[in-house]
Amino acid sequence: MHFKCISKPQEGPHSVQIWDKPRTLRFAIIAFPEQVYLTLKVVFLDEWFGASTSLGNTFKKAVVSQGIDIIDYSYWTIAHSYFASYQRSEDYALEDMKIAFQNNFFTSYLWNWVFWIPVEMVTYAFIPLPWQVPFFSIANIGFMLGLSWILNRFEDSTARQLEPIADREEQMNLEHEEVPEIQQLGGSKSGEPGPTAA
Repeated sequence: MHFKCISKPQEGPHSVQIWDKPRTLRFAIIAFPEQVYLTLKVVFLDEWFGASTSLGNTFKKAVVSQGIDIIDYSYWTIAHSYFASYQRSEDYALEDMKIAFQNNFFTSYLWNWVFWIPVEMVTYAFIPLPWQVPFFSIANIGFMLGLSWILNRFEDSTARQLEPIADREEQMNLEHEEVPEIQQLGGSKSGEPGPTAA
């Protein structure tokens, strides 16, 4: 399981609406192999570690699950960055995908070790094997939406804090531009007379 970082659509000629149909289809296409992988992983862990619901066994399952999920992290980050990101435009280049990968991969990897190990331990201990994959999928959707909401709120708060600073800088620039015009029309600060009519 992993944290899928969702950011807001950016303004501009190539901005994509949040419910863009082609983008939704791309999401479905890249999510299908992930569900197959998740099913195979759950079956493998059950076969390898057995069905014991002891604390030690569920912890080992969760740790190994996160260890092998580096494959899933890499796949999703690359696929999401290139095929389904909000920021993708007509001139989307390989360098843009590298930047998106660097920004999202390690963040998702660290957050998932914190969140998913206890969730997986509870799942392996109390959820029957046939229901584990659906439970993981539902939990992942909730986790993704929750963190996306938190991140978007943080971005909004940061933007609101920066707006007054930007406004002050813009006002200072306008004042600097107006000073020469005032001096030219009304004279200098030393009291020298301005231009007089002939």
